[in-house]
Amino acid sequence: EGRPGHAVRFLNHALDLSRRDRDRENEFSALQHLVMLQIDQDQFEQANTVAAELVSIGEKLREGSDAPFAKVLQKLAAYGMDPEAEAGFDHHVAKPPDPDAIERLLL
Repeated sequence: EGRPGHAVRFLNHALDLSRRDRDRENEFSALQHLVMLQIDQDQFEQANTVAAELVSIGEKLREGSDAPFAKVLQKLAAYGMDPEAEAGFDHHVAKPPDPDAIERLLL
């Protein structure tokens, strides 16, 4: 709704609650949205700091897309801070899964 200040307050509150309850999945979700909001607002240094925490939590969660997604957000924040230093950004983005491999897994 174009009110990033409100969103940050609510996300920080959600983050506090999830940490209090030791709920890693909701903590990850709150941090993820916070990083995306910070990137959207061109707050790349803050996003990079929060993304580092997001990567740490993502690696502790069950195997899946959480950790790779967190790493992409971290690289995106670093790219925003200095596009020249992160010239290989596309190298860090995972390739989409092979549809044939997914189909074989489902069979």
